[in-house]
Amino acid sequence: MITIIHESKQKARKNYPCDACNFLFEMDNADTLTFTEKRAVVKARSNKNILKGQEYVRQFNCDDSGNAWTFRAIPEIHEICMKLKLYYEY
Repeated sequence: MITIIHESKQKARKNYPCDACNFLFEMDNADTLTFTEKRAVVKARSNKNILKGQEYVRQFNCDDSGNAWTFRAIPEIHEICMKLKLYYEY
């Protein structure tokens, strides 16, 4: 089980890879997305990064075995992943 210790929205000071993109791009059922969500996916596919100055979701997570990490995601992509329950804790 994954525990979110802290979550915030930040402005990127440099480019970061979008961790939510990894989950989303493995998905096959794009027909469940709205037009706006599909547009966000196309935009994310072209870059796959959080760009400097862009707002992003930052989480500090921990799992049952004590591993801790920072998760960074484009907010729109993060929302799509949560809606479709693509993350491991679901």
